[in-house]
Amino acid sequence: MNSKRVRIFVLIVVFLLLVSVIYSGVNTNIKLLASIDRIYRDPYITIDVDEKKHINIINETNKAAHKYLEKIYYKKRDVSKYSYSKYKKENINHKIYKNIDNIIYETKNYIENEFKSYNELVNYSKRKKFIKHLNINVDNYDNSSDILNDLIDADKKKYDELLAYLEYLHSNKDKWYYVNKIIVCKDEETLKTIESKNRELNLDIKIVLESKDENVKKIPVLMYHGVSDVTWGIANLFMKVSDFEDQLKYIHDNYETIFVEEMDDFGSKKAVVLTFDDGYVDFYTNVLPLLKKYNIKANLYVIEGADGGVYLTKSQVKEIADSNLVSIGSHTKTHPTLTGLNSEQLDYELRESKKGLEKLIGKEVKTICYPTGAYNKKVLEYTSKYYDYGLAIENGVQKMYDDYNKLAIKRFRVYRNTSFSKFKSMVDQAN
Repeated sequence: MNSKRVRIFVLIVVFLLLVSVIYSGVNTNIKLLASIDRIYRDPYITIDVDEKKHINIINETNKAAHKYLEKIYYKKRDVSKYSYSKYKKENINHKIYKNIDNIIYETKNYIENEFKSYNELVNYSKRKKFIKHLNINVDNYDNSSDILNDLIDADKKKYDELLAYLEYLHSNKDKWYYVNKIIVCKDEETLKTIESKNRELNLDIKIVLESKDENVKKIPVLMYHGVSDVTWGIANLFMKVSDFEDQLKYIHDNYETIFVEEMDDFGSKKAVVLTFDDGYVDFYTNVLPLLKKYNIKANLYVIEGADGGVYLTKSQVKEIADSNLVSIGSHTKTHPTLTGLNSEQLDYELRESKKGLEKLIGKEVKTICYPTGAYNKKVLEYTSKYYDYGLAIENGVQKMYDDYNKLAIKRFRVYRNTSFSKFKSMVDQAN
């Protein structure tokens, strides 16, 4: 009786062990299949530690599946390097507008590498190849859709759209340009197209429509008074001689200098105009020698009624005019505020200063500089009777529109405390 019980017990134990082994093998293969299936459906996913553990406990009969899965892993890694999402994150930014020709070449090369890796992955990822190496019933997987091909098609569509846009930018690069991290469009249609595409690509880049200011000629007109190390009156009106020479060197090395009366006919070269108000004697002693040294032109505005003292003498004005580097202009007869004069007084100041200067230098005087920069409609009306150009002291670069006001030309004020970097920012607006 006891021996019978022992046999029964042994049979039960053996049965339970067989069931355990069978369940363990099936469970291991189910885990493997789940890992393979998850990787198959997402070619960008990385095999995690637990999945590698599942792979490592595969029995001898599934070593082929293990080896196959490892091949898939490395092919997947190649594909992930060339995915559209990765490329877009790293390359679709400001740089596509900086060098459109280069970015088209890079994109085409990138696409070629991606689809080469994609095709290799597809060849390893046929569903039946997976099934072939598994010793469990997976008939329910035979009719699964080819996820990889869907992903390939999706990426290809995105790349095709991107390339079409890059080709559009290239073929229309005469309609837009990129400067200071801003896309400037020359017409509204181009602006709307780029704006729309940037929204699709999630690009936060400022886009503006080119204004007429972008192409208009700009001429910086500089306003000086005195150039002297020794000052009097308002000290800030007098440039230090060494600082002034540094400015002349920079202008000489980078720009042409012209007279005010040449501004309309100068052409395409970058030009700067130097003007000097009041006609102080230091112009003769300090400025003229430096103008000659660097062969630089300037306009000098003389108070016609002044003669000597802190001002130039008549003979000095004549000598300066004869240098041909300086154009003499009017700063009125007695330097009054023109807006405070009646009609007779205004006409006198404008007429007599012109008449006296022309008699002195033997040349036509075409330009005037308003004392303290003050003018109004009446002043402009009377000025137009005697002069072609009038200088104000409104700070800024003169933009040469076809209809710019020749009797109210803007100037940059240059003082003793004007830094060299500030000076550069003025003259570097020339185009």
